[in-house]
Amino acid sequence: MRETRIEKRVSRSGFLLTLFAAAAFLLGTFSVGFAGAAQVWEKVEITLYAEKTYENPYKEVEVWVDLKGPGFEKRCYGFWDGDNVFRVRVLARAAGTWSWRSGSNQQDTGLNGKSGKFTAIAWSEAEKEINPCRRGMVKASANGHAFEWADGTPFFLLGDTWWPVATFRYRWYDDDKERPIGPGAGIKDYLRFRRKQGFNCIAMIAALGNWANDDKPSGLKMPDGTVLRSAWKQAGTQSAKDMHDEDGNRAFLFPGKVPGY
Repeated sequence: MRETRIEKRVSRSGFLLTLFAAAAFLLGTFSVGFAGAAQVWEKVEITLYAEKTYENPYKEVEVWVDLKGPGFEKRCYGFWDGDNVFRVRVLARAAGTWSWRSGSNQQDTGLNGKSGKFTAIAWSEAEKEINPCRRGMVKASANGHAFEWADGTPFFLLGDTWWPVATFRYRWYDDDKERPIGPGAGIKDYLRFRRKQGFNCIAMIAALGNWANDDKPSGLKMPDGTVLRSAWKQAGTQSAKDMHDEDGNRAFLFPGKVPGY
């Protein structure tokens, strides 16, 4: 599937800054049964293909893998990704051999009983220095008064607020050319700038899906009071600020993949 600028912006910026409550998005996609290698804390994507056809796979199908590794045994759930494709994303928390076996709430040979394994390799200290996210997830310290990485290294959270980072307001460039901070700068330039200043976190809203300067009020409610939109006003109008990416894409723009949704 085509990767939108929103997806690129959110996923790849993890290499430059720690996104609070998430490790870096380190890409590693494995097919069913693939026996390969991945670094510790690196995303491993398992792809499954349903044999049956479902009227509404988003609502009807639950898919998972039972993941086992050193000191770990849990069920990890996946998601439908269009057509007959389902994906489960996992990671290894420790070096060693990891195995998985798939299952679902349906009698579907394409989703059930698939298995595979991979070997997780530890990062070196030099590699962790380059990207601290390789130390694992951020968690509370034992005394509950501070943060630390999964490996016990202290973590001091220093963040900046970039709510609309997934939109055209933080321009995405496919190249890695450095541009001066200003109107022509892109998200990578802002990330480099903040990293040099010692920042390690950004606060963001992952999706402002229904924000648009569309002549409708910036605040919308259903008759029962349910809030549909509570947006910042576009200057000079009573409508909302536009929050699409450079190509006009908006997260969760309806209609979506699911019929009727």
